[in-house]
Amino acid sequence: RKGNTWYIGAITNEDGERNIEISMDFLNPKLKYKATQYTDDINIDSKTHVAVSERKVTNKSVLSFILNASGGCALKIEPTHKNK
Repeated sequence: RKGNTWYIGAITNEDGERNIEISMDFLNPKLKYKATQYTDDINIDSKTHVAVSERKVTNKSVLSFILNASGGCALKIEPTHKNK
């Protein structure tokens, strides 16, 4: 974390796919946030096969991910400009 920006990473081993949920209950309830998600996606035509997407989140959000074997995900969560 740096200020109101949060960074989260999750990795898994080679034993198979895993489903995880990450609660956003640690976020400030007075702010709205944008989560930038980096996830494995073999269908992405790039060297790393990483999909990048964004979504709005609040302290009530719970994000769900399917982690591929030997894969992972990363999040950057930052306040939206609408909070100012």
